[in-house]
Amino acid sequence: MCKGDGITMTYDNREGPDEVGRALPTYEAELGTRISLVIDLYDLKADAARVADVTPEMLNRYVRGQHKIPFTNAARLASAKGVSLDWLWSGEGPMLLRDRVHDSPPAAVESFDLALMGNLVSGLMAFLQRESLDLDPEYIGRAVTLLYMLMERERRDTTPEDRPDLWVEGHPVDIANDKILAETVRLALGRLRR
Repeated sequence: MCKGDGITMTYDNREGPDEVGRALPTYEAELGTRISLVIDLYDLKADAARVADVTPEMLNRYVRGQHKIPFTNAARLASAKGVSLDWLWSGEGPMLLRDRVHDSPPAAVESFDLALMGNLVSGLMAFLQRESLDLDPEYIGRAVTLLYMLMERERRDTTPEDRPDLWVEGHPVDIANDKILAETVRLALGRLRR
C-alpha cells in the first residue's frame, strides 16, 4: 500500500517475466488516481460530486477503489471538464480532449459530439427513473445510440438557442416531454426486453 497526496493506492503482488520483484498497481488504484485528477479540475469536490450525480463520500470511494464507478457517472464527470474517456478508463492518450492530435481520425470519432451524448445520457436516465424502468447497461447503451442517431438528424435543423439540449453541455434532453422521443424509447425498450 502506498499513500501520497491523499490517495491510497493498493498494489497487486503478481509477478511476471518483466516485472520480477516489482509490485504492479491494480486497475482500481490507477483508475482512482485518474478520477482524482479529474476531480482536481473542479473548483470544489462538491461540484464534481454534483456533476457526477453522487455524494462527495462516494467520489472518495471511487478514488480509493472501494466502488467501481458506473460509466454514466464517469462520463458526466469527465465530459463536463473536457476529459477523454479513453484516458480515464485506460490511461492512454492525453487527459484533455483538446490536447488530442489527430492525423486522420476515423469518421465516427470526428463526428461524435460529447456534449450531445452527455445530454442524452442524462435525459435518458431521468426518463428511465420517471418511468420506473431499471435496465441493464447494455440496453441503456443501445437506447442512447438510437437516440444519438435521431438527435444528430434533428440537430442539423436547429440552433443552440432553439435546443440547448442538443448543443450545450449540461442541458439534459427532456425525453418525457418530447412525444416522438418518448415513444421511440418505449418502443425500443419494449423490443429489447422481450
